Amino acid sequence: AILACALVPCASARGPAAAEIVGASGRVGSALLPAGDGSIARITRADCDALLGRCTAFGTPIVVATGAEAWAHIISLASSRGRTEDLVFVGNGPLNWIPDGSTTVLLYARARDGCLEAAAPAPPCRAFGKHAEWCSRLLQSRNIVCQVVEARTTFEVYHAAKMSWACTMWLACAELGATCDELAHHELVQTLVREIAPWINKAATAEFIIQDQASYALALKGCVPSPALALTEIDARNGWCVQQALAALGSASAVMDAMPVHLKLLRAHGAGDCMHPRDSNPRPAMRV
Repeated sequence: AILACALVPCASARGPAAAEIVGASGRVGSALLPAGDGSIARITRADCDALLGRCTAFGTPIVVATGAEAWAHIISLASSRGRTEDLVFVGNGPLNWIPDGSTTVLLYARARDGCLEAAAPAPPCRAFGKHAEWCSRLLQSRNIVCQVVEARTTFEVYHAAKMSWACTMWLACAELGATCDELAHHELVQTLVREIAPWINKAATAEFIIQDQASYALALKGCVPSPALALTEIDARNGWCVQQALAALGSASAVMDAMPVHLKLLRAHGAGDCMHPRDSNPRPAMRV
């Protein structure tokens, strides 16, 4: 059915839209839609320019379920329409790319057969920001635990663990030809975490991240992260970590000394050394 919205029509099953999902045809976006029981307007990336922020009232969530490479454009659109604080980011990407006042969700769930499933013994999902309570209710309606985190400093530590996951597991799985659960406690994963953790957030210890990642990896039996997706998002994942280290250390040679295994595997799997990002989402380095 087509529902009439404030400015333009948006696709939804019934009634006025209580939220929008941008990237609704993707793996995560399409899996989140059923949780809304027909109340979430579906916006594909192709429709984003025309529909973003125009399917719902001000103050209702706009879930961004795209890769981080699309965030800058989405943020610009939302800002021009006065909806920046309604954005809810559910993908992997740097926290300092996300506007102040918006919402971030760390998804520890599994998308299967078009729905999100709880992934035990993974950590709970975690949400921070204006629409955190809404996100928690949405996920818990599908029996997925989602904690609302009140303190930003606490959330930054949790985010560092998820950011590390997005940078290390695909690389380790590609290098060793193994699945996530097979590498839950592998030395290579732990080495990669120790090399990049200081440049994500110094408050997040490598030991905490290793434990957090291992729990999630054990829940994803038989899963292999997509190297193609990781390479598409490289500036928002491994490349961002390299740039953080470069900003802090001041030279490429110092970065090479700080993360030799990480850089070696990036080159081996098609990412180069990430010293010169494509600048698809320019933002200042965040203090760590």
